[in-house]
Formats: sequence, C-alpha cells, structure tokens
Amino acid sequence: MANGKPVEQCGRTVDPTSLVRLDLPEACIEEGVLYAAALLVDRFGNVALNVRQEQLDAAALGDRLEVICGGECYLAQVAATFRGVRRSDILVLIDSYGQVAVAVNEGSAADVLSLRPGDAVALRRARE
Repeated sequence: MANGKPVEQCGRTVDPTSLVRLDLPEACIEEGVLYAAALLVDRFGNVALNVRQEQLDAAALGDRLEVICGGECYLAQVAATFRGVRRSDILVLIDSYGQVAVAVNEGSAADVLSLRPGDAVALRRARE
C-alpha cells in the first residue's frame, strides 16, 4: 500500500466474523506477590509479562525484586534502561508497549530463566 499497491493485492481477504478474541490471563497481587504470565519472547530474549506499569507500581514491590519461575528464584533490579544495570544482570523494565518485561543486560532472559510464553512468573520484593 505504501508503494501504491492496491489493498486487494496485499493478502487474502479475511471474514471479520471469523476473527477470535484472545483471552489473556490477568495478573494479580496476593500477599505482596505479583503473579503473572509470560506473554511473548522477543528476538533479543526479553520476556513480556501480562503486567502493565500501573499494576507493577500498585504492587509497591520496590526496586530490588525476586523473579520466581520454573521453581527457581532470581534476583532482579527494576530499571528504566539496560544502562542502569551491570552486564548479565537481570532487570525488570517497562517495554515500549507499556508492559512489564524481564530482560538480561547483554543476554537472553528467556534462556537464563528458561521462560517460554504461557509460563507462570511471580515477582516479589527481594528479601534483605
């Protein structure tokens, strides 16, 4: 379309009534733990969660978190950018869609935490 191609030539026609709404799981906060699910893994290995920034803020978990998944517990830092943490550190950040994501600076959170879409993830304040 951007090159002047008619919309009819951009793919096959889809009947709008055949489209289905995806029911995404809702994150919830219980007793200081934010329970979430991994939604997708991007090409860098960052894992988007079904948590919006407002939900993370409301959970009031602080800047040092424990990310619990697959029976393991990992220490993470809430950071605005990758520059805010050391190389190979796990961080929790807000992605460009306003979703909470788990990432590894210069690495793959999906690989390090063995996360795949649909996996359960819990976030809680790090124990001192």
